[in-house]
This record gives sequence, structure tokens and C-alpha cells, in this order.
Amino acid sequence: MGRCIKILFGSLSIIVALIAIGIGYLKMNDLYRQKLFARFLNKISDPNNTAMMDIRCNQLLKHSNVKGQVLEIGSGTGINFPCLHNNTNIQSYIGIEPNVQTYSYF
Repeated sequence: MGRCIKILFGSLSIIVALIAIGIGYLKMNDLYRQKLFARFLNKISDPNNTAMMDIRCNQLLKHSNVKGQVLEIGSGTGINFPCLHNNTNIQSYIGIEPNVQTYSYF
């Protein structure tokens, strides 16, 4: 029993150390952090997920009465573009996204 506990805590210590090293690397490397965030954002905002796109387009954006000049701050991977594409009430659209790594997902 004592040997199993030592192995368990040893494995847990290694995992915690690897996580700490990974977090430290992400804190020091802006480019890698931005790439990782862009990839993560693209995974969680899948336009092929029809249930989420229905909620996003038909319930959130439709009821907010989007019209005129639209400024989207933090447009991410452009997940809202399909929702706004056929809206004839929008005169102009400007999306601002500071993370250039997300641009490849537009």
C-alpha cells in the first residue's frame, strides 16, 4: 500500500511540474500563447455546431436588433460573420481583433 502511494504522489508531482513548466513557457512566449489561444478559440467556436450557431444567430443577434454601423471588438475567429452576412440592416461592419494569429481562421 505504501509503495502505491509513493508511486501516485511521484506521478502527481511530475504532472504538476510539467504543468508549471508549460504555464511558465506560455507566460514568456507571446507568439506561442497567441497561437494556442487562437487554436483553442477556433475549436470552441465551431460554425458546424448547428445548435450553437442557432443560439448565436437566431436568439442572441436577432433579438439584439443589430443594425447600422457595427463595431465588434474582439471578433476572434470570425464566428459571428455568418450570422451578420445576410443582415440588410447593417450598413458597415468593422471587426477589431488584436490577436493576429486568429486571422488565418477568418
